[in-house]
Amino acid sequence: MNIENQNNKERNTDLIPPNVLANMANFNMQFYNKVYNEDNPEIINIAKMLTVMGQQENTIRILYNIMGQNYSDKQLHDMHNTIFGGLEGGDINEKDVKDINFKDIIDKLTACIHQQNQQIKEISDKIRHKVQHINKDNN
Repeated sequence: MNIENQNNKERNTDLIPPNVLANMANFNMQFYNKVYNEDNPEIINIAKMLTVMGQQENTIRILYNIMGQNYSDKQLHDMHNTIFGGLEGGDINEKDVKDINFKDIIDKLTACIHQQNQQIKEISDKIRHKVQHINKDNN
């Protein structure tokens, strides 16, 4: 990894407030406790939804590249802030971990995934329109 990429990653982490990082860590701790201690379908759904969200973000990045536009993952950071920003934070140790409202996280993830779907559709439509315009000009 070159220095330019390292600097870029450092700037990207500045987009996530410290309380959101703490809340994400808090969620991760509860996530692992729940997964390894009981079979909880909400936790499994959240993990799958986070995977979908990451894959859709990769698709958006690729579509922006096809359009010849720069892509910023600020939107992804904003989504994470929306999902994990409202959780109760604090010191992260097992005895102080508060119960997280997993249904609320699923609702927020669903909204973010829907937003990404809309963005993918809009960018795809723009690409399709450009291709049609180029084909029309070439004929």
